[in-house]
Amino acid sequence: AARRLDGALQLFSSVRDFGYSKRADETLAAWGHEAALADVVWVIRTFQPDVIITRYDEHPPNHGHHTASAILARKAFTAAADPNRFPEQLRAGVTPWRADRLLHNVWRIREKSPDTLTIDVGDYDVRLGLSYGELAALSRSQNKSQGFGTPAVRGPLLESFVPVAGTRPTKDIFEGLALGWERFGSAGTALARALEEARTRLERDAPERALPSLLKANRVLEALPNQPRTRDARAMLDALIASVAGVFVRATAPTPAASPGTRLPVSVEVVMRRPATMTLKRVVFAGTDALELNAQLHVNEKQEISREVIVPSRANLSWPYWLRASGAVRNWGEGGRDPVGEPEGPPPFAVDVDLMVGGRTVRVTAPLQYAWTDRVLGERTQLVTVTPPVTITPARKATMLPNGAATRVTLRVRAWKDELKAIVRLPVPQAWSVRPAEAPVALAQAGDETLVHFEVTAPAAAAAVSLTPEVIVDGRTWSWREDVIDYPHVPVQRVLQPAAIRFVPLSIRLPQGLVGY
Repeated sequence: AARRLDGALQLFSSVRDFGYSKRADETLAAWGHEAALADVVWVIRTFQPDVIITRYDEHPPNHGHHTASAILARKAFTAAADPNRFPEQLRAGVTPWRADRLLHNVWRIREKSPDTLTIDVGDYDVRLGLSYGELAALSRSQNKSQGFGTPAVRGPLLESFVPVAGTRPTKDIFEGLALGWERFGSAGTALARALEEARTRLERDAPERALPSLLKANRVLEALPNQPRTRDARAMLDALIASVAGVFVRATAPTPAASPGTRLPVSVEVVMRRPATMTLKRVVFAGTDALELNAQLHVNEKQEISREVIVPSRANLSWPYWLRASGAVRNWGEGGRDPVGEPEGPPPFAVDVDLMVGGRTVRVTAPLQYAWTDRVLGERTQLVTVTPPVTITPARKATMLPNGAATRVTLRVRAWKDELKAIVRLPVPQAWSVRPAEAPVALAQAGDETLVHFEVTAPAAAAAVSLTPEVIVDGRTWSWREDVIDYPHVPVQRVLQPAAIRFVPLSIRLPQGLVGY
């Protein structure tokens, strides 16, 4: 939510927030020092920053996670440039990278360092109509779970930076750095000229006038080496070319989820809303051959293309990589690498639309979405996910069995295929008992759900256990819970996780009278 406002790219490691930690060594022991450091090194090598800034320092007292982040940044600054550190990453196509400098953004000065660099960051951006203090307040206030709402700041806003490693600037954090395309030599200079020309031609009421210069930049960009900056620039330039022509592309499906082995209807909508000579060359649906169209686009005329996509029977479920077991062995190879750093990973389904303009092919990639109308909020969308044909979600993640009494377990069973017929079970250890032994379920349509109840009893002196509820469909067993995260300020997310319930037998003796809590 915050990044939609301030335009920053936020990356993540695969380690987890496990609550308040008092010391960095405790945090790094829980995370796994080398695993956490590998993540930071990977992000530096793939993003290739010139300047790295830490928000926290290495001095306690502070939250152990915060202090650990500063330690990891310092070590990764050196390790990312060392080909002998995490060499397995280099086989995945990245190269060592040496950032120019590492700075600490001092927010609580303990001692005034003689080389502290203080900068006014409260400038006003005429394009946004906001100062950066106002923009920062808007984005920070999106951190609603921690109650981080903050007032806007206008006028001077001073921030201090202390050099930690690398070169030591004296006037500006970017001092002495080649920030433009000139870092790529003559080809980069030609690209900079084309972009400046496009900037000059761009008009608010006629953005398409910048198209010839943007297409020139697109051609020049091909001469630059294949590096993170140029790869990002190619994707951004394709999006910009489509944008100045007012091109709208959206791919939708009639359901928010599709299960492996099913057919999924997909509809693609393409509209060009500014005058430009542009052809809809082809549409590539995931898992199918390209659909060659070569259809001329006309201003404000909608092109709609439909096709049925088959979801592979062994398709990977849409299980967020950041919820998988922490500390697992990483595969840094191109094909199977976990998308370390990325907030979500690639969308489960996407459609590529190739447009021909000025002799150049521009690709617009549209994630497959489910769109519906909320009576209060209007049109809303969410990504279409790969979901089991059925999910089984316990009403509670843990339950107690006090003094030998039985406990009632409620499971929500939801179908993600039509005409679902399934058997629900809750396997228990030997000497435990569960009633009924199994429960048949029949649901008519995808999205329908029902509740199933079991009664579980533990033997005397039994230890706590975690049990996995099961749903059997067509001879295949599924055990996935489904949770929907839905708040107005963030995209709707359907989260899959392995289903489990923890059963805790215990002896309780209650005192006489009222118990206050």
